[in-house]
Amino acid sequence: LRSNFTNASVTERCGGRVETGNGTPDAEWFRGVVDGSGLVLFVLRVQPDVAYEFMSPGIEKQLGVRAEDAVADAQSVLRLLDPRHSDQVPELLSLPPGTELSVELQWRHVDGWPVYTRTWLRSRQRADGSVVLDGATQETGRLHEAEADLRLSEERYRLLAENAWESQWCCQAA
Repeated sequence: LRSNFTNASVTERCGGRVETGNGTPDAEWFRGVVDGSGLVLFVLRVQPDVAYEFMSPGIEKQLGVRAEDAVADAQSVLRLLDPRHSDQVPELLSLPPGTELSVELQWRHVDGWPVYTRTWLRSRQRADGSVVLDGATQETGRLHEAEADLRLSEERYRLLAENAWESQWCCQAA
């Protein structure tokens, strides 16, 4: 695996910021990694009110909502949660500070198709008393489809195994 990063270039401080070996500021490099990976990073303030303070641009590909719209109106994202998972919202919004967890949720893209995600959350309280959820969400649709295919295959195998004796008996009798 080749990399244009060297220990010296990554750890060298240049005007208060780290630069990669090719001169790209670390924030730009990190943004490129996040956007390229399909991760959606966010900071959701949950106390004293509910509002996204930060949303990475990947949310547009994932759910069809622009990051700017999510920050302007948290409900533009939260209302897309599938009704089967909406009962988890109060519990997630009230996680005690210091709590970390992963949760799998189903959403509805603005165009109507299902979106399956795995989200990591960390709740933390700030010095001013506000509470935020830091999070990273990854779309898991292909994993969901593979798991559904596996369950179907297992069910077919179970049925075949349960009925093998009957099939053998029928064939021998003829």
